Amino acid sequence: MIERLQFPGRPASELFAPLVRHGGLLYVTGQVARDVEGHTVGVGDFAAQADQVFANLAAALALAGAGLEHLLRITVYVTDAR
Repeated sequence: MIERLQFPGRPASELFAPLVRHGGLLYVTGQVARDVEGHTVGVGDFAAQADQVFANLAAALALAGAGLEHLLRITVYVTDAR
């Protein structure tokens, strides 16, 4: 059974969920450097954006009672290698 987890207080979507549980695995959608209000954080500041992304990732995992220590794999995409 597939369970789609949504952030409390945010509009639910049948097309998008920040976290999906299937069997014993959690799948986290791509995370970006946006705060809970949808504003981009740290424009031009890689470290600030990375901090926000990992905060968002931790929040998504917390929906299922998990944390960053439970990650098995992570893929990072950057738009500018500098």
